[in-house]
Amino acid sequence: MVDIKELEEKSRSRYGKYTPEPLPPLLAFLSKYVFKKHTPGRSFLNGFITAAVLLYAWFSKNFLPLTLWLIFDVSMTVAAIFYWRAEQKRLNKEMERIGQEVQGIQAEILERKQYFDNIRAELAKTSRN
Repeated sequence: MVDIKELEEKSRSRYGKYTPEPLPPLLAFLSKYVFKKHTPGRSFLNGFITAAVLLYAWFSKNFLPLTLWLIFDVSMTVAAIFYWRAEQKRLNKEMERIGQEVQGIQAEILERKQYFDNIRAELAKTSRN
């Protein structure tokens, strides 16, 4: 005969609802306030500021604002590169974790399938006798 308690235990999954790992505080701050999506408006604004600073430097012969803007622009570009590399590593870890969970779920499904196949075989044997 089939044990109901064993069936109930087998029906519960070891995997609950998927919840992503929280971001580290620095990455959360940067992703929320600094490195948002690169939109055409932001690109245009960056280009406009660069052009305005270049024109100001050309006409006033004062290269300090140009130097400061270029240092700021380059430092933000380098910071963005490091940020996106860290984000890529985090996402790779997350994908690896999800892949392992999927493999675990597939193994659980196969285990259940074999269990119920065994029950079918037992029922077939008992019904023949």
